[in-house]
Amino acid sequence: MHDFTTNIDIYDESRDLYYKSISNKDKKHENEKSMFSKIKQPFSKVINLAIIDTQKDSYKLLFGANENVDIQFVQFEMAYDENQRKIIFQDEHQNIRNNKNIVKRGIKNKLLIGLNVEETLELWVANKEGNSLQKLVKVEKDESWHLDVKNSKIRVISSVNSAFLMQSFEW
Repeated sequence: MHDFTTNIDIYDESRDLYYKSISNKDKKHENEKSMFSKIKQPFSKVINLAIIDTQKDSYKLLFGANENVDIQFVQFEMAYDENQRKIIFQDEHQNIRNNKNIVKRGIKNKLLIGLNVEETLELWVANKEGNSLQKLVKVEKDESWHLDVKNSKIRVISSVNSAFLMQSFEW
């Protein structure tokens, strides 16, 4: 399983947008302990993402209100760091790779969303306003993925039973 910590509560100053995760308590796992805690606490999962346009004082939900999703993470570019010559993401996750000596460029108007679907991870993309939402690929448990910043690619890699398979998608 792909484990991520999800609590989205962040501004994107490049677009004047605010992202806030919407959670619900999962009764099925109500008395489970957190992986890093001995204390039992209610388990909640992120079921949607509110995208607030701070200029218009309006919002949009990323997924429909009746869709049953389990959001594991949301990634997006925030700024260019001229001193370190890299793109700053709102969360410097281990799946963000090849992010050194980047030629200065504009910040991409994209969200990368990871959904937990029956013990697999689905990667979805949308623009930062939440439009043009589409599923990219399903990442199986024995596969890995990363975002190659320098080459603007999302890659899914499988190397099982002496076979190697790579899928690439534009970022």
